[in-house]
Amino acid sequence: MRRTPGKFTAPVVQRILDAKRRCETDGAAAQAGGIDRTTLAKWLARGRYGYEPYASFFAAFRRADRDGAEAMRAALREAVAPFHSARRS
Repeated sequence: MRRTPGKFTAPVVQRILDAKRRCETDGAAAQAGGIDRTTLAKWLARGRYGYEPYASFFAAFRRADRDGAEAMRAALREAVAPFHSARRS
């Protein structure tokens, strides 16, 4: 069984997920967590292959990414709504 790296802690994971919910890039999310982008990529790869605790992190990361993208789409729809209604008038 592989030992979990010391950087993989709840606060680090939470900062990464929070960044993804803000629609940050993977590199920016890694930086928010205080880790290198390649470390994040390794964690995600391990999760993709089903190794715990990385698999749970991988699922949460994907959810956070989707949540961030949906929030961005909603904000964009709201921002352009006045222009769409003005054009129809």
